[in-house]
Amino acid sequence: MKRILFSMLLLIGMISSSGGLYADVRALPVQALPESVGAVAVCGDGKYLYLAGSGKFQVWRVADQPEKPRRTAELSGLPDWECRQIIVHRGYAYITARNRGLWIVDVRNPERPRLVGSFDTAELATGVDALGDVLFVTLRVFGVQIFDISNPENPKHLALYRTFEAQSAFCSGTILALGEWGNSSVLLLDVSDPGKPVELAKIQLDGFGDGVFVQDGILYAATGHHARKGSWKERYGAGHGVELFDISDPRNPKRIGGVKFPKFYALGNDFWSPRPAGDWLAVADTHNGMFLVDCREPKAPKIAASLKLPMVKLGKKEVPDCVGGVVPGRDVIYVAGAKSGLHVVRVPGSRPLPERKEAPVVRSRPEPPGVPGFVRYDCGGMVRHVAVSGEFLYVAASAAGLKIFRAVPEGLKEVGAVTGNRIYDVAVAGDLLVMVGDGFALTAYRIQKEGALRRLGEFRSGWVPMQVVHLYENGAVAAVSGGTGRVNFFDLKTPEKPVLKNFYSEKRILYGDAFPERTLDGKLPVNAHGAGISWYRLSGGGAVRVKEAGSPGFHQMDGIAALKERFLIPSLKKGYYLLSPADCGEEGSKRELRADAPVAGNPVWDGDSRIAFSHSRDGVVTVFDAANPEKLRLLRRIDFLPGTPDRVVFLKGKMVVPAGFSGLYLEK
Repeated sequence: MKRILFSMLLLIGMISSSGGLYADVRALPVQALPESVGAVAVCGDGKYLYLAGSGKFQVWRVADQPEKPRRTAELSGLPDWECRQIIVHRGYAYITARNRGLWIVDVRNPERPRLVGSFDTAELATGVDALGDVLFVTLRVFGVQIFDISNPENPKHLALYRTFEAQSAFCSGTILALGEWGNSSVLLLDVSDPGKPVELAKIQLDGFGDGVFVQDGILYAATGHHARKGSWKERYGAGHGVELFDISDPRNPKRIGGVKFPKFYALGNDFWSPRPAGDWLAVADTHNGMFLVDCREPKAPKIAASLKLPMVKLGKKEVPDCVGGVVPGRDVIYVAGAKSGLHVVRVPGSRPLPERKEAPVVRSRPEPPGVPGFVRYDCGGMVRHVAVSGEFLYVAASAAGLKIFRAVPEGLKEVGAVTGNRIYDVAVAGDLLVMVGDGFALTAYRIQKEGALRRLGEFRSGWVPMQVVHLYENGAVAAVSGGTGRVNFFDLKTPEKPVLKNFYSEKRILYGDAFPERTLDGKLPVNAHGAGISWYRLSGGGAVRVKEAGSPGFHQMDGIAALKERFLIPSLKKGYYLLSPADCGEEGSKRELRADAPVAGNPVWDGDSRIAFSHSRDGVVTVFDAANPEKLRLLRRIDFLPGTPDRVVFLKGKMVVPAGFSGLYLEK
């Protein structure tokens, strides 16, 4: 196999306390594997390497010659850029793919892998670990979702433990460590009963948190972005490094030591991970490179070496490629480059990771609790969204498809279903129903008598993610997003042939439902969290962006509602703004209003006097009297925990709440 040799810098010594230069420099030959794909998701077991990215899954044999991996298998059909982390456990590879959920590949025969399929997680799947019969998937905002994988091809939801931006997970025995990103911390959980996690301790870090690893009672936590101590000038970009903690008593962790890497800051590929490698600790630090840390004296770890990957284009600039992940091997370390693929670094003394023996045991499978004043319905899958047409209810139930219910005196009666596709969202305008499914398909139906559906047409594309849909202009236009920073507008005047009319890129990812339920004067605002609001005017079957208001910024979990003649959006301080379409919210954004209770979540107006805010991460629905939009008055606060309540709808005056894996709830 042809290999490319290139020189990289091996920086020996340690950075002085004043941030000076390295003491010694020498060249290190590194092998690039040209048949490998660009990826950040990589893992290995000393016999094989597994790589997921660029739409492919690759297997490389390393048992015979660790320094000369041999590609033995490749699968296509996986997500492209979304693959983030991978773990191989009991012959199955579990791959997190952000808005594309969890993907599973059978690698019991590593040289003939088989794509099992994918699984819809509660939110953006980011980190992953597995031990025993338990799989842990960290989510971008919600926390960590825990699955029973006693049947490895069919994970069963066990629990959702809410925390703050969990990026990565590592389970050691019955202790689960979670690296929390913006909160700059590591959370330790007791998962001896995985269905009922218990918090043991929260460890503060001096940098944004992410990758974690536990070995011999020591927690290694990789950090990045900005430090938490000192002036802003001192903190900026100074959060990169690794910290060590003694967690032999997990309720009382103690900091042992740490070391800082060179200052660096870049948004985008902002993740970091540590892996013990025999005599070394290898730390992936994205575009900042890979660092080898000597931890033989844990109280005073030292940088022993570092390297950067080849230069690649990132926008208009050239930067070193992102080091996405590292895998220790026998006297080598394998480094995954997001664009440049797999590399082999000669590191004498490196060893594969030891096998973990102790594991949590599934002891309980908690049933969703009852909610006072509501009746619960199990829809067979994760209930994402709901739409109403007269006395019929259409439920987007993920892998269970689209469920059709009819309102009857005793509650709801299931009268039909559309199966075969994973359904994320559904919208209704008159007798037109549109649903988005499979992540990349928009399908239009005509509602028939008795609530049945007649298929009209479909738009399908592998490059237009679709997970949220709203219909405007009596169904002539659909606005669609899919867990990326892109807003799509579809012309549905001829629903038999949906047409992607135009699309726009936002400055931030649209993590949730960023659209209002209806337009006002042909306009609609979109919440590009943290980057303010983009205003669109519907035109010619699509839309035109007419204004980008960068200030104020809004929370990623907050939505927008058209309340009477103005749009309402919660503020970052738990108040709210009322924005007029006439001036694209210019005057309204200068006046923050306050209700008599905190306002947050995705609002929906019932068309009369109530407005309901559903907050998926917090698991609550708050209902306000909106007779006077400038003085909202709290009516009730409803706890749907452990559910993830999303956009509320009203069926004959009663609230219907889609609550994720907890099911569907109808107000009595």
